[in-house]
Amino acid sequence: MNQIQDPLNHKFPPEIVSHIFTLCLPKVPPLHHHGEIQEEWAVPLFLGAICRKWRHIAWSSPRLWTTVVVHISSRMAKQLGGSLPQLVTEWLGRSGVLPLTIQFSAARPREQNEGYDDIKSLACLIIDILNRHSECWQNLDLDLDVDSYTQKFNSSSEFSNLRSLSFNGAVSGLRMPAFLTEIRPTHLTLSSFFFSFTGLNVSWENITHIILQYTDTFTCVDVAEKAHRLQVFRLCAICTQLLEEQIYVCRPSLRSLEFDEHNCPIAVPVAEIIDCMELPGLEEWSYMGKSWRIPLVSLLSLLERSSCHLKVVKISGLDPSRIDDFRTFLEAIPSLKHLSFSLGLSKGQSTLNNILDRLCNAPPSGTSMTETATQFLPHLRTIDIGANGVPFSWDRIPATFRSPNRGSLSMKFTFLNTRIERIENVVAHQILQLVDEGRNLCITRLKDVKELDFIQKLRDCAVRSGLVTRGRRFQFWSIGF
Repeated sequence: MNQIQDPLNHKFPPEIVSHIFTLCLPKVPPLHHHGEIQEEWAVPLFLGAICRKWRHIAWSSPRLWTTVVVHISSRMAKQLGGSLPQLVTEWLGRSGVLPLTIQFSAARPREQNEGYDDIKSLACLIIDILNRHSECWQNLDLDLDVDSYTQKFNSSSEFSNLRSLSFNGAVSGLRMPAFLTEIRPTHLTLSSFFFSFTGLNVSWENITHIILQYTDTFTCVDVAEKAHRLQVFRLCAICTQLLEEQIYVCRPSLRSLEFDEHNCPIAVPVAEIIDCMELPGLEEWSYMGKSWRIPLVSLLSLLERSSCHLKVVKISGLDPSRIDDFRTFLEAIPSLKHLSFSLGLSKGQSTLNNILDRLCNAPPSGTSMTETATQFLPHLRTIDIGANGVPFSWDRIPATFRSPNRGSLSMKFTFLNTRIERIENVVAHQILQLVDEGRNLCITRLKDVKELDFIQKLRDCAVRSGLVTRGRRFQFWSIGF
């Protein structure tokens, strides 16, 4: 492209063009996905290859170069082994003195891997280059073999600007990486089965956010006890280790507790952990897994012991057979404002109806009016329900919105890879009327990663065929829904 064809430089000053370039960068990549997104982070190089003017602007825009993503594989060691160190040196040089986000990983040794020596040699060269800019490290994400690499990280500035450290690595012994004894991060992510996190000589009083993966119950409790300013605590793939004695850890500042079993082969021992904790400031509770295994007594005991005021609850993988326990848990947190949960397969309608009945202050199925408790979740603002083959009565939706104090409720239903059940025409009309009145209602079907708008499909079908006015049932499977 020549200067006459340039669509930007003739219309905008270089400062605006530089900002437009930064908008082309992808979002900060998730932890430990270096290989998948490395090419996306070559955007500054692609921009500089368009023309001389763009290259000048890109090369002189430090914000374009503040994220470094390097995954060293045997293929990269062969193809770019000679040029990668120079490329990383120039990349970091263009970032100036701005804070850096670094994601660095190297393939681990395998038996009969002839290219591992090349990988290790190249990785050590890159680490030496990164060390020269350690005073600018702000977010550091490492996925490395501990014995081979991490001892090579060093810094004369004691990582004074390091805010977030994520470390995932295997180690043959029980040694901790030496460089981890000098850091003072606020956000810490540690993932390894092979050394004790609690032995790290980090500045625990600075840490406010912790993610632990592939460790045990004792370590989780011990880490929570050390981090006095802990605010967010996320636990993934935690194995059970019996505690020698009952320990209670009180963390008034902890506001978010999350247990994540997605893609984890190990069931997180939630009860063993929460039975050791007292959390007066807890506001958000999350459980992401395949099946909700938490004993109700442990949850109620935590709430009573902590006297906390939960505002957000997110649960996925709720077993429909546990719906009564789940409803009892919700009844114990009247302070709740935002609720999100997903249900597994169920054949009976009463599963989801029980929750919706309580929302509109109707008694749960099978109970008398005298057994109806006080208003359910009086402060609820949003509810997000995911249903995988869970039938329910559609008339519960308009009934909920017409109930006292529910008019401003935001409600979303997502049906996961399952057909929408039949709906009576009068109820369909009421649902469309709610939307026309401005009620915040969203109903979608998730099919092959695509979201299909149920309400729009309903409206199109009603207008096209007039089924609503003729008193018939909509069978949405017949219109491809």
